[in-house]
Amino acid sequence: RADATLIVERRGNRLELEMHFVEPDLARRRVELGAILPEFGFGAFGPARGVEPAREVPSGVYFDLATWHLINTVYTPLRLAELRSARRDYADPLHHQRLMAVLEQRLGHELAALAEAAKIGLAGDGASRIDLGLIEPGLRVGFTEHEMLVAIRAEVAGIVAAAQATLRLAGLKAEQINALYFTGGSTGLHALTEAIAALFPAARVMRGDRFASVATGLGLYAQRWFARA
Repeated sequence: RADATLIVERRGNRLELEMHFVEPDLARRRVELGAILPEFGFGAFGPARGVEPAREVPSGVYFDLATWHLINTVYTPLRLAELRSARRDYADPLHHQRLMAVLEQRLGHELAALAEAAKIGLAGDGASRIDLGLIEPGLRVGFTEHEMLVAIRAEVAGIVAAAQATLRLAGLKAEQINALYFTGGSTGLHALTEAIAALFPAARVMRGDRFASVATGLGLYAQRWFARA
């Protein structure tokens, strides 16, 4: 879900309007779920048993691995014991073996970092090759910008809806917005920025440093704030 914040600040006789859209690390998470974790059993099925059809492998551990603040929860002794005993849920024993290697070696944050690097590669080159050799020598997966766009379609629609809602809260019309400033890693995804820009056809599009402009802006704001003291 995208959150929108509206900031209005008066400077002399001029009113400045800022709209901030915060998405919960959607691109990195989608890369991890869409490209990396299927190699560890995400979305796979277990063996058919008798007349019962094969069931999908329980997915909770994969969503936790893809959520930064939940990664450490999969390393607890109780959770590890539970997941070790889930071996029979996997039709492909290699999936379970790789998963347990990640958990026992506490490599969840390393997978997240690989997904982040791949996200950056997608934004720049349109495709990424992800080397998972830290788990298994020679294991590599690919992910394309098109696959990413399919994966985040709903999230992009949510961000667009947040922009529209923010505009309504400000009591403004789209044609009154004269500039859009894009920054942050996910703005390298063209479908996201194009969807936002399409809402404001009269606005001039400006792009900042995707990796440093937020920190630079915080530094400038701190300088201005502490100069008042």
